[in-house]
Amino acid sequence: MDRETGFIKGFFYKNPILVGIIGIGPAVAAAYTLKNGIAICVIMLVLFVATGIFSYFVGDLLPDKLSIPSYVVFSAGMLVPAYMLCEKIVPGAVDALGVFAPLMAVNTMIISRSDSYRDMKSLKETAADTFGNIAGFATTVLIVSAVRELLAFGTLLEHPIAGIKPAENLRLPFAGYIILGIMAAVLRKFRRHIRKKREERIGL
Repeated sequence: MDRETGFIKGFFYKNPILVGIIGIGPAVAAAYTLKNGIAICVIMLVLFVATGIFSYFVGDLLPDKLSIPSYVVFSAGMLVPAYMLCEKIVPGAVDALGVFAPLMAVNTMIISRSDSYRDMKSLKETAADTFGNIAGFATTVLIVSAVRELLAFGTLLEHPIAGIKPAENLRLPFAGYIILGIMAAVLRKFRRHIRKKREERIGL
């Protein structure tokens, strides 16, 4: 697997939220403003990349029973630098996320993907998969948070948008699930279209 294929696979064909249905908690519970969405992405970037690196270099040295607890402890230890970076980019966003900020240390996307990296032999393959997954996660979260802020508050990054009639109930988790469902359906249809075109091209 080359770097491009690995990145596209993680971003598109195996999008962690829309295809793998993992790591959806922050997207449905806390991504109801774009500011929150950006904060979620920054924190996830730090935790996911750091834990992935830890797993790649140290994972083989850990007993099977201790691998996942080790990833959780390491991920939790990375919360402080993640918060510091987040506060510099979007001040006040960590407080706005509330309990969902620390809960990201045990996000299923981090734990499941990190455990798979211990078996990867190529650093390029691991890096491509890491950044493909985080790009897919971030793109999804940012779209969900932007749409929910527009519909729930009539704003984008807290700036009023003319012509939008707010429906504040859409900040609730059910709206996140609905938007994710629509996005997953669109992605699935697009993937089928690409597969059909590829089959036609090779004469299947």
